[in-house]
Amino acid sequence: MFLGSDERCTAYAARPGNCRLYPFDASFGPRGGIRRLRLLGGTDCEHARDGQNDAHALRVADERRWAEHRSYLAQISDWNRTQRHRSLLGRRLRGARDFLAFLGFSETATTLPASGG
Repeated sequence: MFLGSDERCTAYAARPGNCRLYPFDASFGPRGGIRRLRLLGGTDCEHARDGQNDAHALRVADERRWAEHRSYLAQISDWNRTQRHRSLLGRRLRGARDFLAFLGFSETATTLPASGG
């Protein structure tokens, strides 16, 4: 679906933090140094095995991933609060289309059946 005419992924730059870090699984100490670095299986990525990976870049990517995750959790919390409020008022809960639009996926949401509300 996202494969361009050059046979490359057109959504690559917008991939989530976990995908950006793959195939690395790292944990960092309090001063930012790598405490543990593991190479996840299932990859033939030569870049991951060339020994030229930058620990600072991995830490920055990991921090970005966790910030992205916290932001997503905050959005979900807002959505759930809104749904509870609607329920208390006796209003119909929002559906999948509304949820995706709430998260900013309005193009994807338009392909789903409309939900009431």
